[in-house]
Formats: sequence, structure tokens, C-alpha cells
Amino acid sequence: SGELYVWGSGDGGRLGLGRDQMGTHHTPTLVDSLSHETILTDVSCGTSTTLLLTATENVGTHGRRSVKRVTGGRLFVAGPKNVLGASFPSFGEIEFLKKNPVPVKGIGAG
Repeated sequence: SGELYVWGSGDGGRLGLGRDQMGTHHTPTLVDSLSHETILTDVSCGTSTTLLLTATENVGTHGRRSVKRVTGGRLFVAGPKNVLGASFPSFGEIEFLKKNPVPVKGIGAG
């Protein structure tokens, strides 16, 4: 769990801070649009995009104990249309993965 802070060039929305904050950020800036996500597990920054992976927490039982298990989660992207096929100035999910959910366990941006 935690919070995500980003800084650097926001050209094309690559930092995921929203349309009104696509300039350069010289100090760490909190990504407010992710406050509803409880477990952030991985972040990968590329030249034009940022990828973020969340985890899904499942609660089950083992005997008399309740057990929490973290599994693959949801993939969020931020970046320009010419790279992603759609503009994501704030972190958003790719439509294909929203319609066809698969557990994502690792990410990498180039």
C-alpha cells in the first residue's frame, strides 16, 4: 500500500497528473487519481508512458484463521495517444483489459 509521487516532464500526460498538470514538475507530486487504489505493487516509467500495477486482496479462511492473499491486479497507464492509442493524461485502464480482465503480475515500460 502507499502513495505514488511523480516528477519530471509531464508532456502528453506521461506522469498521470491530469490535463491541467502536463508541464514539468521539479519536485515530487502526489498522484491524487489513485487514492481509491489500496495496494500499489509496481510502477514502470518509459520515455513517454508510466505503467502502474495494483494488487487484488482476497480474504479466505484456513481452519479458524482468516488469511489474506494478494494476487495479480489491475494495470493503469498514463501517456499520450500517439503511443497508447488513446490519451491518458490521468491514470486509466486500457479498455481491452477492462472488458477482458486477466490477472497482471508484472509490468515493464520501454
